[in-house]
Amino acid sequence: MRWHVFQKRGVNPITGEAALTIRRKLVEDWQPPLFTTPEGRKYLEEAILAAEKEISNLSD
Repeated sequence: MRWHVFQKRGVNPITGEAALTIRRKLVEDWQPPLFTTPEGRKYLEEAILAAEKEISNLSD
């Protein structure tokens, strides 16, 4: 399981202006690569870096 981060367009209900926001969706990966393969290592690195980025964004 990992978070998928995406942008979504919408309307600010207070001002009526168009707005762009960031949303997260929890996704399940039922067939991840073997972590001992180069693809698996890349998969883990990307997941860890994405989680670290999320944490650093929360602390800012």
